[in-house]
Amino acid sequence: MKKFLFIVALVCTAATIDSCSSSSSSTTTSPSAVSSTYPYMIGKIEIIGNEPFTKIALRVDESHLFMLKAPKELEQKLVQHQQGLVRLYYSSRQEKAKEHILNVDHIEKIDVTK
Repeated sequence: MKKFLFIVALVCTAATIDSCSSSSSSTTTSPSAVSSTYPYMIGKIEIIGNEPFTKIALRVDESHLFMLKAPKELEQKLVQHQQGLVRLYYSSRQEKAKEHILNVDHIEKIDVTK
């Protein structure tokens, strides 16, 4: 199962790197519109750092960790899905120093029990 998740994450990362990120100025984008037009990554939500300086991140595999930027209500949803497998849709990607940052628009929990 770990190999399968690693391969899925690797394929998603490669596809995301090759795809163009589209930027949207709309803040009321519906989830169905997001899932059909925005790039996404699959991984686990992690909280990194120490209080009061914690950050929300997406771990795609052992060597790929992305910091996440999201509206407050979406941040709460991200924290609820901590350590769970999610598909995260983002509108843009930034690289600052050694940090990779994703601007999150929508998340979907992935049920691995099927």
